Amino acid sequence: MKKREMSLIELISSHSSQLPETLQKEVLDFIDFLNTKRIIESKENAHFAQFSLSQALKDTESEDFSNYEMVKFKEKWK
Repeated sequence: MKKREMSLIELISSHSSQLPETLQKEVLDFIDFLNTKRIIESKENAHFAQFSLSQALKDTESEDFSNYEMVKFKEKWK
């Protein structure tokens, strides 16, 4: 019978379960740190995207867009 490979989460669990409890707490702290870092970076990216867009559109309020027509795109599903 072929042995099933462990998923990444199973490997992390397996390895961390072999550590003493004090080190398991450090692993948990590190996971919390990584999650917090990911959330902060996501918010920073969103703020940067908003700032970039506002800078790209700066001074366009006075432009005349009346010569542009709205183009309707229709997607055909087959």
